[in-house]
Amino acid sequence: MEEHREQAEMKREEHRGSNSSKLSRPVWWSLAALVLLLIFAVSWWKPWQSGRTMLTADAAEQSVLAQYPGERL
Repeated sequence: MEEHREQAEMKREEHRGSNSSKLSRPVWWSLAALVLLLIFAVSWWKPWQSGRTMLTADAAEQSVLAQYPGERL
């Protein structure tokens, strides 16, 4: 009877090793690395900032008139 009791008990190391979280650990690290890479790429690309300066209506008109001389309508 004692042999059966000893076999049924698991040590902490055996229990921890049988847990599926150890197998999913590389998946979590991969997801974390992917998220960090995505954050880095978006912050480097900065889609919310354009590299061009905005022109006022008068400045745009003067630029067009300078490129295409002629009479103003």
